[in-house]
Amino acid sequence: MPTADQEARLRGMTFVLQVITLALVLGVSLFTGYTVLLAGALRKQPEGTTMSIVGVGMAISAIICQYVAFAVCDAAAVRNARGNPNAEIGPIYFLRTLISLAFLESAAFMNAIALLQEHNAWSLAIIGVVLVLMLLRLPTRTRVEQWLEARRMDASASAADRDEDWPRGNDDFGDRPNA
Repeated sequence: MPTADQEARLRGMTFVLQVITLALVLGVSLFTGYTVLLAGALRKQPEGTTMSIVGVGMAISAIICQYVAFAVCDAAAVRNARGNPNAEIGPIYFLRTLISLAFLESAAFMNAIALLQEHNAWSLAIIGVVLVLMLLRLPTRTRVEQWLEARRMDASASAADRDEDWPRGNDDFGDRPNA
């Protein structure tokens, strides 16, 4: 059961992440709106595909990279929580979310710039997909609590596994002598 202080930090962290997420989505949306409405990117004939193809590649790589970052951050949270169920792993969720949003935002902006320069309507579709993915990262208190609980359960399970494996020398982290 979290303490009142931990509850307050969790609420604060969730709120800050919600504001950051919405601000990043709004920034991409405003730039895309400028590109479409004021610069008239969709009213002009397409002028190439190089930047647009790079934008698609960047979107695909951003989606892949965010999942790699999730795996790294989740493993770090499990390591930090192993043996200490009260370990502060909330900042890892914060970092994990920021990394994901940074990857996705860069892909969305690349596609918005491609739309501005080359006028390919499908760049707008890529921007839409990436913005939806960013909004899916919008943290809720329940989502954060579930992530924290899942990492703590993973940590306690891996600690139990390591305790069983220890005499046989299956120590992956080098903090126990191998038998």
